[in-house]
Amino acid sequence: MDLFFSFHPCHYQDKQKGKFPRTGHYIVSCILVKAQNNVLTNGGVMMISHKLKVIEQMSEGDGLSREFEEILIQGVSIDSRTVKPGNLFIPIIRELDGHNFVTEAIAKGAVAAFWQTDHPDPPIHLPLIFVDDCLESLQKLAKAYRKELGVKIIGVTGSNGKTTTKEMLHSVLETKLRVYKTEGNLNSQVGVPLSILRINRDVEVAVIEMGMSERGHIDQLSKITEPDIAIITMIGVAHLSSLGSKEGVAAAKLEILNGLKNGGCLVYNGDDPLLTTKLCNILRTSIETISFGQEHFNDITSENVVTNPYGSKFSVANDKFYLPLSANTILIMHLLQLQLH
Repeated sequence: MDLFFSFHPCHYQDKQKGKFPRTGHYIVSCILVKAQNNVLTNGGVMMISHKLKVIEQMSEGDGLSREFEEILIQGVSIDSRTVKPGNLFIPIIRELDGHNFVTEAIAKGAVAAFWQTDHPDPPIHLPLIFVDDCLESLQKLAKAYRKELGVKIIGVTGSNGKTTTKEMLHSVLETKLRVYKTEGNLNSQVGVPLSILRINRDVEVAVIEMGMSERGHIDQLSKITEPDIAIITMIGVAHLSSLGSKEGVAAAKLEILNGLKNGGCLVYNGDDPLLTTKLCNILRTSIETISFGQEHFNDITSENVVTNPYGSKFSVANDKFYLPLSANTILIMHLLQLQLH
């Protein structure tokens, strides 16, 4: 599958309100995607689906009993409350230790589970894959699965605007392509691998949101995801306690380049001097960079910006856009105004 990216406005049909030209954060107005017909399909298979022996290899686990090698898993779960029949249960250790819920998950339909080797008393009568660290093995499994997929991935990070950008990209791209997007706030060290493992084999483009709390997180998520396009929305003051300064935040966000594929594209906020300065010091000629913003020196600029309580109007390269707010957002704004008076 070849995807050709040019940078022009995208128009699509709103199913409820008729035709609106829309954009997302300048970025959506930058991307028009065309796909050739040789799209990878697999009969609409949902999520990751492999025999346990293959899962053991992909996750770099060990110790699976031979009698369980041919069991087929369909998707993964880290929550025994929502586990689905056929899932592989991965007992992540957080506030609660997921190992305490392995038996419950199997009883609810999970067909196998990981088991961390430093935990005693494994239920050896169950189909178990033994791993050194459940989180690391989840990430290894996602990275291996991503390499199997024919999907093009757009990775989105930034201090603010990640979710808005993700949602608008999805709204535009789904009019022409089979698109997956990060569900909810699954943008963490656990959430991104889960998102990758939920991608169907017939998906053409996935929009993956990447969050962080410290240096190294975006580096790790980008290397798991291997995006074809990386987007940095802006640099803000979030995470200053762990990163020390906005310069530290910018450096952490730019880690998304570490997994960006050769020949890929970085779309970034050119109005942000920290990003532009740091990019000048990063020598990587194998990628394309495209800046957006309101300053005239950007590759993509917005003009004639008008905002009101119901939406925003602006133009990009002489094309006009209107971005309406949802009815719920307008209602919330009115309620807030009433609270203030």
